[in-house]
Amino acid sequence: MIISWQSTLGRGTSKTSDLPEAEQDRHQRLNFVGHPEVTRFLSFCALRETYANDPDVLTDALRHIVLNFQHGLRDGIEVVYRGEKFRLRLCCLVTKGDWPCLIEAGGLTRHFRRAAKKSEAKTVPNAGLCHFCLAGTEGVPCSDTSDTAAWIQTMGSAAASFAWDVESPITLGLVKNPAEPAMLFRPDLFHNWHLGMGQCFVGSTLVLLSSMCPGSSIPKRFEELTQLWRSWCKSKWLGL
Repeated sequence: MIISWQSTLGRGTSKTSDLPEAEQDRHQRLNFVGHPEVTRFLSFCALRETYANDPDVLTDALRHIVLNFQHGLRDGIEVVYRGEKFRLRLCCLVTKGDWPCLIEAGGLTRHFRRAAKKSEAKTVPNAGLCHFCLAGTEGVPCSDTSDTAAWIQTMGSAAASFAWDVESPITLGLVKNPAEPAMLFRPDLFHNWHLGMGQCFVGSTLVLLSSMCPGSSIPKRFEELTQLWRSWCKSKWLGL
């Protein structure tokens, strides 16, 4: 496990770094450009074998990290810029990462591992599978994707506020909205879309689109699909 912290502000992204300064100033510059040694600050690093059989290792690490952030917010850090002294204060806004990391860091009891793996499962878990809502609990099916799904109504509710039995040092020591403490733990775009739902969505879409293409085999239909994609990209590039 690797735990580091990063600023929400920085020099921008690869998509904005080439824009004129005036244009960049119109947007919030994110922290994705620059060497990792100056944009990501390592706080904890350990092999799974180190903490898997001793949960106190991770808990103690998180406690020390939280103490550092409390110091950064309360006392701040004095810096000198162009001959003038300034005091910067740091505030940790959220903890982000993939789901396994969030489960361990937050001690979550409602998470994806509680979901039934098969539709014909004899015993359907009822502990819930999301720390933001009550999806997967009794009377709140997680499979409902309609606009009036029951789990939507539980978002931000008092019943869904606490997705743990024992509070993590993160929720105990960091600044948070007392009405929604679970919002401290945020799944990130990379793990949840690019490596998760996005792959499933794109794969399913390609299968449906390929069925509309001529061809007596899957490779031939996908070859036709590829040609259509390239033609579309070319037309957009040339402005046709």
